[in-house]
Amino acid sequence: MDKRIVDGLREVLRGVVDSNEKRLNSKPLTLFAPQQGTKSRNCGNPLMVVGRAVNGSGDRVGWTPEDFASGKLTLDDELKAATENRATNSGDRLNWVTYNWRNRDVDYNTAKSPFWRTIRGITLGLNIPNAENIEKCWSSYLIWSNLYKVSPVRRGNPDKNIRDIQRESCMKLLRSELEVYKPKRALFVTGNWCLEQLESLCILSRPDRGTSVIERCGRYYHTDGASTTDVVVTIRPEGQKEKNFVAQVISEFKRLEGTFPGK
Repeated sequence: MDKRIVDGLREVLRGVVDSNEKRLNSKPLTLFAPQQGTKSRNCGNPLMVVGRAVNGSGDRVGWTPEDFASGKLTLDDELKAATENRATNSGDRLNWVTYNWRNRDVDYNTAKSPFWRTIRGITLGLNIPNAENIEKCWSSYLIWSNLYKVSPVRRGNPDKNIRDIQRESCMKLLRSELEVYKPKRALFVTGNWCLEQLESLCILSRPDRGTSVIERCGRYYHTDGASTTDVVVTIRPEGQKEKNFVAQVISEFKRLEGTFPGK
C-alpha cells in the first residue's frame, strides 16, 4: 500500500487513540483501510466507491484507546491488521465481495447488502473497456473506501463523537487516496455526510435536472495538473428502487463524461 495512504491511516488512528475521550473505551473499534481490486489497475481504475464507514468487521477483535495506552497494542499492530490482505486468492483485496456473493457458507452474504447490490449494478452498467469476465469478478474492478476510517468493530456507524475526532484527518487521507489511485470516476454513496468537506475537496454542484438519488456531481482536479476524476454523490441505497438508483448514477457519469470530453 502506498506510503501516503499508510501515513494517513496512522494519523487518523493516532488522533483517535490520543483523543483522551473516555467514552471511546466503552465500545471496541476497528480501523478500515482502502481496498483495491487487482483488475482495477489493469483498466485504469474505472471506479472508486466510497461509503460512510465500514459496517462491522466480523473477522476482527477490535480495540479501545486503553489497549494502546497500556501497551497491549501498538499503532503498527493495528495498521498491519487493517492493511493486510484479506483476499481469498491471487492477492486481490476485493475478491471477498464476489466470493461472499450468495455464499451460504459465510457470515456476510454480500448479495443481501443494498450497498453491494447497487455497486454491482453500476459496475456492470458502466461497460468498462477491456474488462474480462466481469460478471463473475466485478468487485475486482473497484477501489473501495469509506469517509470515516475508525468505526465500531461490530455493526453500526461511528457516532458523532467518533466522527468529529477523525473528520479532518480522514478528509486529508481521502485527498491522498484520490491522488494515489487517480480513479476515472468516484462514487460517494454517503448521503449528506461530509457534503461541506467534499465540496471543498472537489468542484461540485447540485444536479441541474430531476433526480431522486444524486446529491452532488462534478470533478476532482489532481495536483499533477493533467488528471481528473468525475464525482457523483448519492443518497444511501437502502429502501430505494435499485434499478432506478443504478440507472440514475450511470446516466450521471455518462453526462459528466460528455460534459468534459477528452479526459
